[in-house]
Amino acid sequence: MHRAKKTKALSPALKFIFVRLFPLIFLVAGAGLAYHGIHEFMGAKDSANWPVADGRVIASSITLHQDDIRHRDRVGDTYHAKIQYEFSVEGITYRGNRITAADYGSNDPAHARRLVQRYPEGKVVQVHYKPGDPEVCLLKPGIQKLSWLMPGAGLAFFLAGIVMAAFLPMLVRRQEHAMPGENDDNWPHSRQ
Repeated sequence: MHRAKKTKALSPALKFIFVRLFPLIFLVAGAGLAYHGIHEFMGAKDSANWPVADGRVIASSITLHQDDIRHRDRVGDTYHAKIQYEFSVEGITYRGNRITAADYGSNDPAHARRLVQRYPEGKVVQVHYKPGDPEVCLLKPGIQKLSWLMPGAGLAFFLAGIVMAAFLPMLVRRQEHAMPGENDDNWPHSRQ
């Protein structure tokens, strides 16, 4: 007679990592992303009412940010449009490089190419700047599609952490209660 293969119980250290630490990481990361994302979202919303100054693009190029870990397929590499412009407020010249409140890079260079074509060197642009702090400036004010990305991702991570915190302990308890003891006579046996 053979005893059917048993599932091993989690060690206390693994149980702590799986049940407590893993959900906590999601909760903290989600809260941090959501906080930062909401802060940027509110800044993007406020930028729609910022004053405007005439400016000029002084540099327009594409930069490649390579991932530190070398992948054969270069998945971690991102292309960014590097648009620099200058403008004057009350006789003082300022420089900026943000296009929107939610600038991003992509592993497809087409996005960066479109921005470089839209903002070529020498182009006259309207620069929106923060009242009282013209060093905070951008070319496209207001909430853009990507303004929703970071708060949404933060909320998703936070909710995943809540779900894990609620259900993982129950799943581990259920697994532990379902495992029979070493000398359990009710354990199913197979006959040969």
